Amino acid sequence: IQIIRNSLFDYYKAISANDNNAANNVIKEISTFQQKNGGEFLPSQMHKDAEIFYLKVDFTSILFMLNLTLGCLSLLTVFILPESKLKVLHKIFYFSLLFSFLVHTFSLGLRTYIGGRLPFSNGFETMMLVAWCAMGIALIFSSKIKIVVTFGFLISGCCLLVAHLGMMNPKITPLVPVLSSPLLSIHVSIIMLAYTLLAFVALNSLISIISVLIVRKKDTSKVFQQLERNKIYSEICLYPSLFFLGGGIFIGAVWANISWGRYWGWDPKEVWALITFLLYSLILHQKNIKCLSHPLSFHIFGLLAFLSVLMTYFGVNYFLGGMHSYAESIEFDKVWIWTIIVFIIIFTLIINSYLRYKSLEKELYKQGH
Repeated sequence: IQIIRNSLFDYYKAISANDNNAANNVIKEISTFQQKNGGEFLPSQMHKDAEIFYLKVDFTSILFMLNLTLGCLSLLTVFILPESKLKVLHKIFYFSLLFSFLVHTFSLGLRTYIGGRLPFSNGFETMMLVAWCAMGIALIFSSKIKIVVTFGFLISGCCLLVAHLGMMNPKITPLVPVLSSPLLSIHVSIIMLAYTLLAFVALNSLISIISVLIVRKKDTSKVFQQLERNKIYSEICLYPSLFFLGGGIFIGAVWANISWGRYWGWDPKEVWALITFLLYSLILHQKNIKCLSHPLSFHIFGLLAFLSVLMTYFGVNYFLGGMHSYAESIEFDKVWIWTIIVFIIIFTLIINSYLRYKSLEKELYKQGH
């Protein structure tokens, strides 16, 4: 201990005096001492080089800018260009997403190697996992549903942007004992996959609502058909997402019993996960809840229900606390302002789209369609 104290004091003196040679000599002495007394516990040179490379290349920042830019461009082409001209562009966007997915997979693999564990333990890492799931799902289903590539870009770009912001900690640190369980990786990966699918549903609903607002009267019948088609796409995502969400909650309960000796403790995160599961379960009862069988009402529900997902993930972590909270310093005033703005925008879109839909419906009725 005395050697460590003296070395740190000497290093501080060398830095204060701007003596680089003396500082480097102290570092060499510390390195020699470490190699002599604990060399078997030190990371290998390859491990050090990998971590230095990972920290120098800011994968998160590069990919969020790339994905958001391409996502916005892809979305514009969907609204502006006819379907006949989208085939070549779709291939370009597909291979761009594939490239982004491979780079992101490499960065996750590198982080796994450096940390010696799967990167599923904090807010930064779970956002990276959602981005990876979004790109993977988009690549798998892109041949059947063209617009899913756009969704993959936008969802992954937004998640990587959130990870890039200072609200989350990107440091690679050892896990506390309670988190050192294989159930953690299973629980988090399944829940994040469910949230990713629900994000696809929400974005699909948002696109459908916007299409109602901007449609020209002569294209009304096409948009109504598109709403029906998008409803089917959302249902394809909803059923597996409910399965994964329910399974994730169950596995989380098992993990909680092993870690804390109880399956359910009414922690805010647990409660909101259950609320989200029950809310989306209403989709299973469209025959009894007639309003959800209507395409526009279905999409409005898909958009509003995602607010519960956001509350489960962000709201609980940063506002309600509990054992699942990993919030650091956060400016609540700014967050509340942006939350109110987002709510106003969403409800304005919903009200206007409903009024627009009704007027278009009357026009079609008059025309005898």
